[in-house]
Amino acid sequence: IYDGTTYLPVRALTGMLTDKEVAWDQESQTVYIGQRPDVGIKSVPIDELEIYQNNPSYNAVSRVYTGKDAQFTVMGETYSPFNRIVLTSNSSQLYKLDSNYDSIHGKFIIPFHDLGNDSSATLQFYNVDQYGEETLIKEYDAKAGDAVIDVDVNLQGCNFLKIKMEHWHEDNTPAFYDVTLTTA
Repeated sequence: IYDGTTYLPVRALTGMLTDKEVAWDQESQTVYIGQRPDVGIKSVPIDELEIYQNNPSYNAVSRVYTGKDAQFTVMGETYSPFNRIVLTSNSSQLYKLDSNYDSIHGKFIIPFHDLGNDSSATLQFYNVDQYGEETLIKEYDAKAGDAVIDVDVNLQGCNFLKIKMEHWHEDNTPAFYDVTLTTA
């Protein structure tokens, strides 16, 4: 007992009650009993994957930007993500995943600069089979002025992933950013 608080030796106490491993994470100041929740999970930024097929529509852009090129602004506030997928309206990117990834994560917003802006967009994720048949997995809708949308899509069993964006008002190309794929 120190200063009115009772402290127990976690490693010794755990050893008496169970055979689970005890680990300390200095960075988060956390004790783990048993397997750490992040052990075996691998996160890969999407810019490290090669685009299998790029399908820009007429005069469209379909790219993954990194570093300073990934920056964008919303009402004067600059966002500096580590990556950003830019898809002009009705363009898409296809990635060959070979069922190696469990999920894709990122953030979705419409950059805008004027109050009353009526831009809107839909971000879509498709599982594409070897015959080119597309199955919609999930989609997200956004309007200018909306808060950042957290994107989390289950990709289990997905061999080819198609990311497509539909939007209006080319001045406000939506931002799908800080995009990573995870695998267990």
